Amino acid sequence: MCTAVDTVDALCCPCDANITIAQSVCDNTTFDANISIQNLIGSCTNYNWNLSINGQNYALDTTNTGFWFPGISNSDSLLVYHLCNLVPGISTCFDFTFVNPCFIIATDDTKLMIIYKSV
Repeated sequence: MCTAVDTVDALCCPCDANITIAQSVCDNTTFDANISIQNLIGSCTNYNWNLSINGQNYALDTTNTGFWFPGISNSDSLLVYHLCNLVPGISTCFDFTFVNPCFIIATDDTKLMIIYKSV
């Protein structure tokens, strides 16, 4: 007599979690960030996550409480973190906006030259 057992991850309900993101200080044009996920409930407990910042995807390194991702580099002043779970058919995304710790504001020494062309 043969038997087989297969465990299928449940697709029961929407994802909910308390998510916090902490950014490091800028270090030579890059910084690191840590995502802490607490009180995770729903189908997303059984699936991976995807992160993009201003449309650029980043690999997530798993930690005990969430994810860590090093070496972030972006020239925009504001960063929109788009964190999505990868639950088939019912993925949930969370958006967070932060000031870029590596954004450089132009000083008075920066000159803007405008050239007009007469027609």
